[in-house]
Amino acid sequence: GGWYDAGDYGKYIINAGISAGTMLALYEWMPGVYPDGSLNIPESGNGISDLLDELQFEYEWVLTMQDTDGGVFHKLTSLRHDGITMPRNTHSKRFMIGKSTAASLDFAAMLAQASRVYSEVDAEFAARCLLAAVRAWEWALDNPEIYFRNPEGINTGGYGDSQMKEEFFWAAAELYCTTGEGHYYELIRPELGKITFRLEESWRNYVDNIGYYSLYLSDRLSAEDRELLETGIVELAEAISEMAASNPYGIPVNRFVWGSNSDVLNTAIVQLFAYDITLDKKFLDAAAAYTGYIFGRNATAYSFVSGYGSKYSENFHHRLLMADDNEEVFPGFVAGGPNMYMQDGRNLEAQGVEYPSDYPAKAYVDHPGSYASNEICINWNAPLVFVLTALENL
Repeated sequence: GGWYDAGDYGKYIINAGISAGTMLALYEWMPGVYPDGSLNIPESGNGISDLLDELQFEYEWVLTMQDTDGGVFHKLTSLRHDGITMPRNTHSKRFMIGKSTAASLDFAAMLAQASRVYSEVDAEFAARCLLAAVRAWEWALDNPEIYFRNPEGINTGGYGDSQMKEEFFWAAAELYCTTGEGHYYELIRPELGKITFRLEESWRNYVDNIGYYSLYLSDRLSAEDRELLETGIVELAEAISEMAASNPYGIPVNRFVWGSNSDVLNTAIVQLFAYDITLDKKFLDAAAAYTGYIFGRNATAYSFVSGYGSKYSENFHHRLLMADDNEEVFPGFVAGGPNMYMQDGRNLEAQGVEYPSDYPAKAYVDHPGSYASNEICINWNAPLVFVLTALENL
């Protein structure tokens, strides 16, 4: 069960958290209904949104990663990345590896969020999610500094993090929104007006923002606390816009790192919430402009979304696509995007491929060997799902 994470066949609780959390925040905000009442998000006959069906497929796997003491294993992978082969042909032994505070908190957050949403469509599943979330939260409180590092002999994705403030906030926010219990509120109250945006590695730097969005969508805040929260979101959107105004391509990214396209898309989400708060069209226009960057208004002239545009990314670093005999690329994948560090440069040179430019905004190459700029990942696609759905509905 569950989703493959990126170009490899590993499954990671940390990245599952931000990806599923982003899409559930979308569902809570706009559950697929146009103003005229017609359905926007597909539904294939069971009476439940296809988005919730797909997310439940992931959550059923997530639930298997909890240990009997409530702690959550960090990842499920083989010892090393599999070769270029189809999933059905991989026979590597897989291991549940490394309980960690970060994994337990992300687990608690996304399952508390899931419990709240699924209570309307599957009460039994919702109850399972909440029980598991509370147990993971309690384990994290008892084990607040269990940081994950790859054990010797394992080289699959690490997703290591030693700063737990964002994860504790997100988990407490989701548990409060779901249960209304005051001990969770005591942890989030001092942070209500302090939403920020941090570039790079959204799986650790952006998860608290999902907590802010859930609180905004909740009816549990007092009028005073809601004003504090909303002011913080709007002020952040203004600061992001100021940064974008100083950039020739009008985007609020002043350095291009691994997964830079997800940074751009996540700033668009901030703008969308600011628009919902103020109804000031400048925020909606900003979100649309940042999305335009993803679809080709950028220094590379690529649409970074496969299948869309006259020149789009298609030669991804993605084992399934690389091993597939089908010459047609799947539509809708988002490339990681320009990466000034070009960590794969030597590997590409050995294949006779070079980055076209040393300029950070052009540090992108549409080649399967470019894992640093042309990999796909669930936490890059999730904000695209959010942004496009919101732009269509607002």
